[in-house]
Amino acid sequence: MATRRIIRNACVVSVDPEIGTLPRGDILVEDGRIVAIGRDLGVDDAEGIEADGMIAMPGLVCCHRHMWMTLLRGFVSDGTWASYGVETYWGRRPLYQARDAHIAAYAGALEAIDAGVTTVLDFHDCSVRPGNADASLDALEKSGLRAVFCYGLEGPPDLPQAREPTSEELAPTHDWHASEARALRAGRLSSDEARVTMGITTRDFEKLPFACSEHDLALARELDVRTTTHHANGGSRNGKEPYIDGLKRQRMLGEDLVISHGQSFSAEELDTLAEAGVKIAVSAESELAQGADPVTWRARQHGVTVGLGADSVGSLSGDMFRHMQLTLKAARGSRNRLLAADGVAPRDVALTAADMLEMTTMGGAYCLRMETRIGSLKPGKQADIILLRRDRIGMMSGAEPEQIAVLQANGRDVDTVLIGGQILKRHGVLLGVDQPAVALELDTARAALAQAHGAIDFSAYHNAFSR
Repeated sequence: MATRRIIRNACVVSVDPEIGTLPRGDILVEDGRIVAIGRDLGVDDAEGIEADGMIAMPGLVCCHRHMWMTLLRGFVSDGTWASYGVETYWGRRPLYQARDAHIAAYAGALEAIDAGVTTVLDFHDCSVRPGNADASLDALEKSGLRAVFCYGLEGPPDLPQAREPTSEELAPTHDWHASEARALRAGRLSSDEARVTMGITTRDFEKLPFACSEHDLALARELDVRTTTHHANGGSRNGKEPYIDGLKRQRMLGEDLVISHGQSFSAEELDTLAEAGVKIAVSAESELAQGADPVTWRARQHGVTVGLGADSVGSLSGDMFRHMQLTLKAARGSRNRLLAADGVAPRDVALTAADMLEMTTMGGAYCLRMETRIGSLKPGKQADIILLRRDRIGMMSGAEPEQIAVLQANGRDVDTVLIGGQILKRHGVLLGVDQPAVALELDTARAALAQAHGAIDFSAYHNAFSR
């Protein structure tokens, strides 16, 4: 395998303030890292990648993606929040075996790479039995994707027969979760510099007693993982003290926390998060579907670092170009509605395409505390690079390259993907992937899952969800 490569004659969008955007330039890669960027580097002893007419840019960073749900692609396309909770999260998720976790993570990783995503936070809230995590990790490592595997601390729901379940019984954690997490951290996920590193997915704090927050965060801090993540719509917690206030009071907020969604956070809560260095991963398509206004613009106004996440292909797209487009337009709309209420016409767009590209590259890197390794094209950083073709009619434009990349491109335009200098996609084709075999394995796993799912009586789940 060649360890020295040069990308020639690309339009280089570096997302680095010092290097900027080069209308024509070369990128030299050696031993997995970028060693030089410039015009006509004059290197002739490296494997050449001709990129004339293409945009070279950092790989996209997805800060919130349920890889296990790749097996359930489209299952909740026309479903409600209740149908997701009952039939998917409480219904199909507890049925997952190691084989299901493996093919879901592998297919999800290939999907990400194919569409120009080079780093994913895998929100692995599918630790329903020991061994599923290892199967998912095997898949991530096989794929070549860079990932933060956030091990989930929530098992399948426990529904008692004689009474209504408590919130903790609906979101239980078990001794084996802590044991498995510790074993992963001491073993295959001990390094924070590897291509696949460890994080923790806690239970959803806003729905649970504060003791659950203390328990889950204590384990994450014990393991000293770089990233800890959880879902949140807002700050409420069972009608009592908002959990953000409780975490602040107990000094449990920190730079390791990434909150997914957060559309209902108040201005005061956003100030608290910004002060503590907590980040937010926005999934605008998901939040818009719930009737909410994504927090992107408000969070940035309050100084919160924001990244983007695709969330789940159970009902959403896995293409981060689409998510950039939706997030950008939603953020502009958030600000413009406030202006319209005051009878003021906007004089700017609040967020530019370049802002959105930065958010989906360096913003994601900051969310995952990997800003010194990924997120921009700069000598010394990992060579996580994608090339976008511009020969499709929809990409033929004289606009700025950042505008073309964000507002005109989609995953089909990704010609080449390098992760750590390794070429995983070239000329629009994933390398070393037997796609018919992947499809067969997905179909086989789905059929087995459907058979097991058909035997479940969901009446108790519906009753629990409607509490």
